[in-house]
Amino acid sequence: MEQFSAYGHALLAVAIYAVITMVLNAVTGIRKGNANMAPGEGYKADYDDPSYRIDRAYMNSMELMGIYAAVTFSAVLAGASPFWTNVLASAILVFRVLYTFAYFRKIGAGYGGVRTILLVLSAAAIICLCVLTAVSVF
Repeated sequence: MEQFSAYGHALLAVAIYAVITMVLNAVTGIRKGNANMAPGEGYKADYDDPSYRIDRAYMNSMELMGIYAAVTFSAVLAGASPFWTNVLASAILVFRVLYTFAYFRKIGAGYGGVRTILLVLSAAAIICLCVLTAVSVF
């Protein structure tokens, strides 16, 4: 659909994030299976446990996926600036990839560290996409 081609980066960013989330799902599922955990069972909260961190990264990705997709698609459908929609949606993807990497590698503190900064940057970009959408429809 040619009317959406200007938003290619934003749409691809959402698609890539969906794939990342599905990969995290598979990795945490395999780890839970190897640990003989029951379906739906969660890990004991232990930031030092890599399996816990991977599972939390997956859950955090699932929590954000719907919001990220909704605000990005809203901006696209509202005809918001393709440049800013692409920049913001791509920035969110970059922040979330860095967030997941920091979680995997245990970079920073459990709270208030680099992950929190990346989470806040993601939230700020999402809010900017919402504002961009609102400006476009009014």
